[in-house]
Amino acid sequence: MTSSYFETNNLSDSDIRCYGYSRDNRSDRVQVTIGVVMTEEGIPIAHYVFPGNTADVSTLQEVVKDIKDRFGDFREVSIVTDKGMTSDKNIDYLLSGDHSFIVGESKTKKMSREILSEANTEQEDKESGFTYEKVVPYKYEVDGIKRLCNLRYVCSFNPETYRLNAEKFKVKLADYEEKLSEINVKDIDSADKYSQLKSWLKSHGMVKWFDLSIQGDVVISKSKDSVLSSVQAGFGWFLIKSNLSWEWNKEELVSGYKTLWKVEHGFRELKHSFDIRPMYHWTERRIRAHVFLCFIGMVATSVIEKRLKDSGIDMSWEKCLYEMRKIKVIDYRTKSGIYGHAINEISKQQEKLFRAVGCPKPKLGHL
Repeated sequence: MTSSYFETNNLSDSDIRCYGYSRDNRSDRVQVTIGVVMTEEGIPIAHYVFPGNTADVSTLQEVVKDIKDRFGDFREVSIVTDKGMTSDKNIDYLLSGDHSFIVGESKTKKMSREILSEANTEQEDKESGFTYEKVVPYKYEVDGIKRLCNLRYVCSFNPETYRLNAEKFKVKLADYEEKLSEINVKDIDSADKYSQLKSWLKSHGMVKWFDLSIQGDVVISKSKDSVLSSVQAGFGWFLIKSNLSWEWNKEELVSGYKTLWKVEHGFRELKHSFDIRPMYHWTERRIRAHVFLCFIGMVATSVIEKRLKDSGIDMSWEKCLYEMRKIKVIDYRTKSGIYGHAINEISKQQEKLFRAVGCPKPKLGHL
């Protein structure tokens, strides 16, 4: 899921443009929320435009139902989503439909904290990768009938991510100490100091890390050691859960989850290569049409890259089109004064690219 904001905030009744969580850090602008479904190979097969205030977690069931209606039953297909779309209700829905899944899991949940604690205990050092798995019984209901299954929790450790997380943690703590001192020396009421500091902590995702109290005209801050220890225990780790069979080992589950980078890459291209914004539309019909055209660009370029890869050519679609654009129509005049047109010579590399993407070699009438 991603979002795209608008330059104007003029709204009408039942407007699909709404205020919501902005991936562009523009909470001051109305937006729409956009979802894309991709295959494992990175080919987009469906897209969705939701109101801008739509929560990611609320879209999964609608999308799965729509995909089933459009493409038929897909029980042999594994659904992969990030933690933003994971909830007990969605897990129950997937299990009741016999769908296989690999989903991201928040590191702050009680079960996640317990598993990460076990993983850190089993881990020998922080200098190399490590994968830990635990099977946990899970209860759910189908048509009022209680059922029990096993879910596989897998956490994967990356030493480079660990170092980055630890460094950012130190910086955040240092910034907080600086902000605490800065606010406490202000010539304002202590209640205002408390409010400003609380607001700063909330905006930086640190509000649960400290207890604040007022003593005289200053704010006293006390760290919650258990919370900070829990945060640090998650450094370098990401956590997933799955109902896939043991035919998939834990490393394969991790690799399957990491295919989500293709969706993130697609969203970046949607915003930068296909210019999804600025969007000079305000009616829902035109907004959806605009997003659809950008989606078609995603599909076309994804197919180009897949065909290049299948042909053994390591090249991005941008580079491929750049090479093809070198083919020009040349105007010429003969010595006898006759004017004409011709295509400049097509190189072997260009011929190879046209064959790879399934396009005929261009002729004068094509240009």
